[in-house]
Amino acid sequence: KYGDAAPLIRVSEGLCHTCENLTCPVEAWRAVLPEGGRGECEVTLFNLSSLQVVSVEVTLLLSSADGEETAKIIHRSRGMNGAPGKTFLMTVPVEGHISPEKYEVTVEKVWFDNASVWRREKENTITYTPNNLHRSAQLTTLRSIAGEMASGYPEQQKGLWVCVCGRPNLDDASLCARCHREKAEVFARFSREAVDAVIAQREAALTEHGRETLQQ
Repeated sequence: KYGDAAPLIRVSEGLCHTCENLTCPVEAWRAVLPEGGRGECEVTLFNLSSLQVVSVEVTLLLSSADGEETAKIIHRSRGMNGAPGKTFLMTVPVEGHISPEKYEVTVEKVWFDNASVWRREKENTITYTPNNLHRSAQLTTLRSIAGEMASGYPEQQKGLWVCVCGRPNLDDASLCARCHREKAEVFARFSREAVDAVIAQREAALTEHGRETLQQ
């Protein structure tokens, strides 16, 4: 993401996963990619659990714009302070002078302050289609109703539902693991049809207000 002056680092605004381990207590949200000799990748993680995270191991795949893999790094950070329901940072060292265009972060293990450990198991992964809307008036409208965390209209998919915040959840989950909204409320208030209805009501109210103003 570039401002008026091009920074030395490039920020990728989000991951585009289609395969997710829904039991994982930590989400990888975004990464600041290495560029211009920067020898590290800064990953933003989000603690979905109610426990303090003290250590995380990830696999970081870096690739070029055409999908060619430039680096595969397995790294564990210790002494972390990942508070429940909060984001926290992890720095992954990257050797060599590379400037990748794409990345994928997979959380392999998570250690908590009560000495418990979560481990990734491939059989618990599930495939889904992200509901992310591109930056547009449509997304702006959705966020005006659902809040800045909104990323797309909720969707029901095979074996899971995708929340308005973009988080996939198993079918039997009544609350979103990320934003903690109720499934029923999410589909009732933030579906495309529900949002269109709210906008129509707003426009009708503005029209009526304008008509009343002219009649005064």
